[in-house]
Amino acid sequence: MNGAKAKSAASMLESAWRAREAVLASAVGALRIFHGPAEGGGHSDLSRVAIEFFQSAFAGDAAAYAWVFAWEVGGKIALTDESRREIETFLRAKGVRGAVLLERPERGAPADACPLFGELPEFLDVEEFGLKYRIRFVGTKHPGLFLDHAPLREWLILNAGPRRVLNTFSYTGSLSVAARRGGAKRVVTLDLSRPTVAWARENWELNFGAEGVGAEGAADFIYGDVFEWLPKLAKRGDRFDAIILDPPSFSRSPKKTFSTAKDLPGLHAAALRLLDPGGLLITSINSAQIPHAQFRADVEAAARETKRRLVEVAPLGAPSLTFPGADYLKGWIFRAD
Repeated sequence: MNGAKAKSAASMLESAWRAREAVLASAVGALRIFHGPAEGGGHSDLSRVAIEFFQSAFAGDAAAYAWVFAWEVGGKIALTDESRREIETFLRAKGVRGAVLLERPERGAPADACPLFGELPEFLDVEEFGLKYRIRFVGTKHPGLFLDHAPLREWLILNAGPRRVLNTFSYTGSLSVAARRGGAKRVVTLDLSRPTVAWARENWELNFGAEGVGAEGAADFIYGDVFEWLPKLAKRGDRFDAIILDPPSFSRSPKKTFSTAKDLPGLHAAALRLLDPGGLLITSINSAQIPHAQFRADVEAAARETKRRLVEVAPLGAPSLTFPGADYLKGWIFRAD
């Protein structure tokens, strides 16, 4: 990389930061500050990089750290030493004390994030819309908060109301926390990963404490396969006023392999059987391979199978300021009559 490109890299990073200055001035604790596919200007490294900024939620503690994501494109995954220096110089200038780098291969799971620079805490509690979430840096493949789902968390805070909510494929439970803050009277959080279910409970207790957690309380945390638990919940008579579906593109449990390419109709049908009339079906996928039209058709097929009428309440997508041009996250909030 020559000097002109290095200068261009610094300029692109700074331009992205300036575009977000109004949001950063509001003391937001978690923000994607660079989205390379749209803001990398064709740079061989930066065009396949994203940077997320996390700042401590505690008054008097301005500690800030970052996650840097690098996607493999055309067989290239490693960042050049010069690109690493550009990113480090930029982040240090913004007060970032340390950062990790996660390299995402085109196929297969990535290794855990590795240190990029600085001293790193095991975790950092950050704030978004008045709620706290635990971000991790060590021994993990993700910080623990999907920033592209910030609009849905805000919607739940404003609109959840006194509903019984089932949050499936819940990861670290941020949508569960948002639903409770929005007035949900009961929230069931379900995921196939035992560590992330524990992490979801941490996030809940950061905001609401441990009181009321349990099978009959305001919050229940279930480790298990969504496809096994949806019929199990139906059999034991559980009903919900809102069900959140945010499945991964692919997952494997001991009894089933799930793929958004073939299993979305069955997943949505199972969820609709648990949803009371007038309840909310909140569904999204994070996949560039499944077009909106196919996703919509799969959801509507499930509605026909279960004889439900879906009324769109709102579309879902990544925030345009911080994820410019991103169309992989797609979904809707439906009322199911």
